[in-house]
Amino acid sequence: MLYLAFSFWGIGPVLKILSDLINNAKFSLTNFYFICLGIGLVYGLFLNIFGSHHDIGAGADGGDIGNSDLSGHVHFSPFGPLTLATFIGSFGAIGLITLHGFNASPIISAVISGVLSSIIASITYTIFYKFFIISQASSVVSQNEVIGTNALVITPITKDSLGEIAYTGGGTRQTAMAKPFKEGEEFDKGEIIKIIKIVGNISFVEKIKKTE
Repeated sequence: MLYLAFSFWGIGPVLKILSDLINNAKFSLTNFYFICLGIGLVYGLFLNIFGSHHDIGAGADGGDIGNSDLSGHVHFSPFGPLTLATFIGSFGAIGLITLHGFNASPIISAVISGVLSSIIASITYTIFYKFFIISQASSVVSQNEVIGTNALVITPITKDSLGEIAYTGGGTRQTAMAKPFKEGEEFDKGEIIKIIKIVGNISFVEKIKKTE
């Protein structure tokens, strides 16, 4: 009826063109939302299987976890894979709901989807960040307890290659890659040594002094 009424004034074709454009935009946006939803789900599943450690970056010094000050060594990216997967998947899902469930216009649907998916991604980042800080702090505490304790060399440590040591930490037997704390030192299998510091996943060790 609206089209017939305005046809009398010669603007009916204009309304028809606008209507077609809106319908085409809605159809294109629907496809785009489905693509975003699919990418978000597949990417999220991939991260769950293979891990999302790329959200976390270590500083140039290798991240000395023997130091209880984490802020200077660990960088947690708010634009990492997990956050992006959450945003993309949420954008697609919310877009489909607003576009077809609430029959919103393409522009309104896109705006609402962008805002809400940003909020969801921010919440995900905050939760993951706090979980990482708590787990990392726990790791620092346990490894600080290990520093200064004795360990058994189970793979020879040479000046040119890493070796492996075994020690008791947290009441259980642990193993770690190790290298000499003092340049040029070497340790044979079965030798008892002392853990001096830990950098990343590498333990630096030295011979036990006779007075000890």
